[in-house]
Amino acid sequence: MKKTFFILYLIIASVCLYGYQWPIAGGFLTASFGEDSLNSFLKGIRISGHGSIVSPFLEGELIYYSSESDPLVSVMGNTKVLHHDNGFRSIYGHLESSFNEPDKYMMSESDQLGIVGNSGRSYEKSLFLMIFDTKLNQYVNPQIILPPSGDTNAPEISNVILTMNGSSIELKEKNIISPGRVEITADIIDYGSSGRSIKTVPYSIFMFYLGNEINMIKFDTLKEERGELILHGGRPVSFNKLYKDGNIFMGQISLTKGIAYLEISASDISGNSTTRTFQLTIE
Repeated sequence: MKKTFFILYLIIASVCLYGYQWPIAGGFLTASFGEDSLNSFLKGIRISGHGSIVSPFLEGELIYYSSESDPLVSVMGNTKVLHHDNGFRSIYGHLESSFNEPDKYMMSESDQLGIVGNSGRSYEKSLFLMIFDTKLNQYVNPQIILPPSGDTNAPEISNVILTMNGSSIELKEKNIISPGRVEITADIIDYGSSGRSIKTVPYSIFMFYLGNEINMIKFDTLKEERGELILHGGRPVSFNKLYKDGNIFMGQISLTKGIAYLEISASDISGNSTTRTFQLTIE
């Protein structure tokens, strides 16, 4: 945990030193960092903004640019990469504009990188933004360091499923359960500030049983370890151990006779939170 707090301290300290901006004015989130994207963690965020100008989130040096005709970046389409003084690199994908030789390489926040498009493997016009920390060799959730979006909508927690011995039930406010070892999964989503029915994942998720923390998930950073991406911020977890049948795997608990309470809470990056409590009568 000390290492995790140290990493977050470095990110927060960097935020204080640099003035970040959203790369699209008036855009809204359509996919969030760490969510399920074709059976893998999404390493950035998608921002919708049809026809909008894309600008650097922070001044930096243009170190790479390519078009969707390049087979190495065909998924990202027209792409530009900037390197910043704080060690971050920002990647902007699916741009509409085709690229000729740039007339400048040092880019300020007021410069234009391109137009929001759907080049590459994209089903709608949106910007795909990734931020990579070259000092710590990890992807960083852009929402941690971008300015607040004005989101006032709390996440939603539904379909909390208890599974024991191959049988599953959806938990209600009060439940009668047999003793044993059980698994808990839940459908936890956040609609963000757009007012649209676009499902994303929240920033943090907790589960408590008998007042004890069973699991803590935070969508802070992604780092490759032993050939697979690991989500860090809360308890480190791989994709296959976090997502199960389209829901989020919250953990395992042992039920013994008596009355107990299970609590799940979720918060978004703006601090809006939701908590659901389930009474378990175990007999």
